[in-house]
Amino acid sequence: MKQINLNKLYLIGFALILISFLELNLVSAYDSHKQNTDLTFTINSNNGTSCNITVADTPNGNITINQKASRFSQTFTFYLNNSNFITLGDYCYNLECTDGISIESGSRCFTLTPSGNNGTNNLVFIIFVIIMVYAIAFIGFFGKNEIVTILGGMFMIGLGIYLVNNGIIVYRDWITNYFSYITIGIGSFFSLFTTIELINSNR
Repeated sequence: MKQINLNKLYLIGFALILISFLELNLVSAYDSHKQNTDLTFTINSNNGTSCNITVADTPNGNITINQKASRFSQTFTFYLNNSNFITLGDYCYNLECTDGISIESGSRCFTLTPSGNNGTNNLVFIIFVIIMVYAIAFIGFFGKNEIVTILGGMFMIGLGIYLVNNGIIVYRDWITNYFSYITIGIGSFFSLFTTIELINSNR
């Protein structure tokens, strides 16, 4: 079979690594937050002396909280522990600030996702990475290029582990887990099989 052009494949691999350090975020209506992690956020009130969360609108319904914020000057900080962030979806917190006489109200909303990322651009980015990783591994394997195959297999293993832990942006269920394990399995097969073949051929 015709030898794969190594320079092109190395260029693809380099581009893949480089782009993995970029954050491609689409401005969303809500800030995103990672599932099962603590949340800290701040608000500013010019005249307020006290601020608190009254009610949270969550995927599981409305929850009464009545939690007072800590204060530093006119900045008020709220802290919510990870037990509040299990179910994926939108969380909106009704806030009230008072100067002792009048009350100002507002809200702060977050979208809970497996990875803490949100937005269409992030989804496109993850799909692009998946396609690139699979392309490198399969081109190397069927092109009989041992080094590219081993690297592609290792990329697949790393991708699979990442997807198991973080899902695909807003998605993490049995489908994404199944795909992740298949990715790890194929990557492991490519890497191990090719490594063994490479060792035997050099004896």
